[in-house]
Amino acid sequence: MTTLIIGGTGFIGASLARKLIAAGEAVVCMDATLDPWHLRDTAAKVALVQGDVAQFDDVARAIAERQADRVVNLAYILSAESENALHRAVRVNLLGMDNVFEAARLAGIKRVVYASSVAFHGANPSPQPTRIDEDSPAQPLGVYGRHKQMNEAMAERYAARYGVDVVAVRPPVVFGPGRRLGQIAHAEMINQPALGHPYRMAASAEARVALIHVDDVAELFFRLVTAGRVRHAAYHTGGHLVSNGELAEIVRRLIPEAAIAFDPPAAPPAHFGLSFVYDHARAQAEFGYAPAPLALRVHETIAATRAAFGRSNEAGVRGS
Repeated sequence: MTTLIIGGTGFIGASLARKLIAAGEAVVCMDATLDPWHLRDTAAKVALVQGDVAQFDDVARAIAERQADRVVNLAYILSAESENALHRAVRVNLLGMDNVFEAARLAGIKRVVYASSVAFHGANPSPQPTRIDEDSPAQPLGVYGRHKQMNEAMAERYAARYGVDVVAVRPPVVFGPGRRLGQIAHAEMINQPALGHPYRMAASAEARVALIHVDDVAELFFRLVTAGRVRHAAYHTGGHLVSNGELAEIVRRLIPEAAIAFDPPAAPPAHFGLSFVYDHARAQAEFGYAPAPLALRVHETIAATRAAFGRSNEAGVRGS
């Protein structure tokens, strides 16, 4: 089987590609700009195709020429940039996603898996750790969240009208080694100390966020892509609801010399951000999926960051 990953040379795409290759699958990665940094350890086993998701012909050609059996779409303009580049965000996030759905339909592909987001559910209005699941109301956060809501509405139409399994994965904030785009602050709180650098976060230590490691997100994508049957249109990855200060303490336990500080904003935020408890019971029941413990994933991120940037583990990483 061949899986086309659009946005496949990026942070999540590279992790998914590794999992598919390990399972004996053929992988094609399409991106507008082919930067194989995230794929540097496995690039020889992946077919790379240059193409723009906002151009229908590029998507259709990649599916046809590479004889893809399944399609994953990870190509997206992320939250902050969506607010600052509205026209480009509409082209990539809305037109681009529809190009994937339509090209897959015309090619007779029966499984499309794409990246949605817990931004679909909006911000937690309460300081309490409220639990929500996939059926909780859509209260999209910003342009990015509204685009995700529209994607999910269109996916529902394609599934109902054409019988295509179009499945959304909703992760919270994703961290891991080498993350360079999007909401990188929490990844940087781990990655910078791993490289011996101090880190200051422009937030309070008490602010909470739900985090998920890139390999856990990729694992759910993998299970949805390869599953014989998928029963629902959307799945939460789950995640770990922690305060910034709690994450810093995990890093300090592993790197005692880590210099991490906080610069709280002058005015508190109007909402509590992506700080729900995102229930992943649906994915667990259907596919046996569960994210790994947070301390373990932080430990792995430190080691992988050091390896990626050619640093030895001379300082060591204390056991988690």
